[in-house]
Amino acid sequence: MKVQVALNSRVHLVPYHIDGGQPSYFIIAGLVFTPLSEPLIDEECEDSIGVSSENQEDSFSLNYFLYHTY
Repeated sequence: MKVQVALNSRVHLVPYHIDGGQPSYFIIAGLVFTPLSEPLIDEECEDSIGVSSENQEDSFSLNYFLYHTY
């Protein structure tokens, strides 16, 4: 019995590298670790506690988010 199999390179669901540099995130065991950034804080504040930093001071949003999340 003769079998022919075509092999293709693996398609990554998340980009492996960006322009030759390292990604700003780390994935291990299904968890994604990413740097804390203002856009991430804004998104989490709006989704979880209903506060937008557009209406409040940035430091207030960060402190409120961190206090109520952790």
